[in-house]
Amino acid sequence: FFKGIQTYLYRYQGQVVNTEMFRKVMEEVAVKDLYWFFDQWVMKPGYPHFLIDYAWDMHTKEVVLTVKQTQDLNQPGGIPGSTPLFEGPIDVEVAGKLFHINLYGKNAAVPGTEIFRLASEKIPDYVKFNSGAGWLAKIDLKQTELSWITQLKKSTDVSARVEASRVLSQGKWMGFESSKEYRPAADALIVCANTDVEIWARASCTKDMADLVRSALAAGLSSRDDMLVRLRETLVALTSDQEWSIRDEAVKVLGTLPPPQALQVISTLQGVIRRAQSTVSEVASAIQALGRVCSFLADASKEAYENNYGFILAQVARSSFQDKIREAALGALTTIGDFRSLPVGEEFSTSRYSETTRKSAYHLIGTVGAKLKDETRDQARAILENALLEPNYALRKSAISALLTLGDPKAIPALEKSAQSDVDDRIRRAAREAIKKLKGK
Repeated sequence: FFKGIQTYLYRYQGQVVNTEMFRKVMEEVAVKDLYWFFDQWVMKPGYPHFLIDYAWDMHTKEVVLTVKQTQDLNQPGGIPGSTPLFEGPIDVEVAGKLFHINLYGKNAAVPGTEIFRLASEKIPDYVKFNSGAGWLAKIDLKQTELSWITQLKKSTDVSARVEASRVLSQGKWMGFESSKEYRPAADALIVCANTDVEIWARASCTKDMADLVRSALAAGLSSRDDMLVRLRETLVALTSDQEWSIRDEAVKVLGTLPPPQALQVISTLQGVIRRAQSTVSEVASAIQALGRVCSFLADASKEAYENNYGFILAQVARSSFQDKIREAALGALTTIGDFRSLPVGEEFSTSRYSETTRKSAYHLIGTVGAKLKDETRDQARAILENALLEPNYALRKSAISALLTLGDPKAIPALEKSAQSDVDDRIRRAAREAIKKLKGK
């Protein structure tokens, strides 16, 4: 592949090229016909959708794998029926053993449905179709909880472990109802998040633990259930992991926990923000997570709400690389939506600050202003209307979005002026669209 890319670039550098020229170079290097490949993946619309089923034949000691292609052959982008039945080599992992099979698509004995027999001395612990994720495809394969857990623990294919993690996190979808049913999946995710050799798999399991918590609470489990407490404590511990990307992921997902669990992680998030060793990304993620948690506190505890609101407010003054921390703090204040944040938005919307800070400030003004009335709302609208005159396109575009969030029809005259006279057609179109939506209100 890379040799083909190098040959293509060297041969046609500085020239006008097309897909046909690229295909011929790749065929030359590969010494094989690739028309079928380019035809189905490049020239035609759609992608494969596989429905996979398997069973073990005890007499022949084989796994009988049934592969059905169920994609809509009339997808938009081409004439009816132009989406193909895909063909080509694909890998299948059967309990750690890799098989290479060839799909024949429309040329199969039954077009779109193919059956393969793969040697296996016993009932396989799991089957992973498209091992290595070599195909861009949607795959539906149903297995038992034990099969997914075994795949998560034993597969040598990291994409297979990530897939298993995501499936196990949807406990309610798998029919789990009790803590006992959730526990094996929780144990497997905890082990993966702490010990998997691939950062990608660890990060996926970290995120999926939060999804499992939400699933369990939706199924009626108590927030004080031992299994849920252990999942939360694992996430808290991962905020101090040696790998920064795992710390960052753990911080992010703590802020997505539902209220009963989220209220237990406030001190952890504040600790990450205060910690001198925390990266800018970790601090920004912790501030955003704390903003989401704080939005739950208004009804739960006024004292805790005020303490956390003040803590987040103090972070707005922190300078950092590309203003990421300040941007996160303004975003957190937007999530909270406290009317007292309006002066903060006004301060950081001025030309003294960076573009990203000012855009975040506009969003804060629009969100908070929407909750206000009369003169204070007029003040928010005036700030955003003035921003429509900014020379920076991104700021004008952000101001239009914020005015739409504000939802005040009094902004229509200023938007009409932008729709008629702004030098950038993109701004004129955005202003017209905003006017249409505001009139609808």
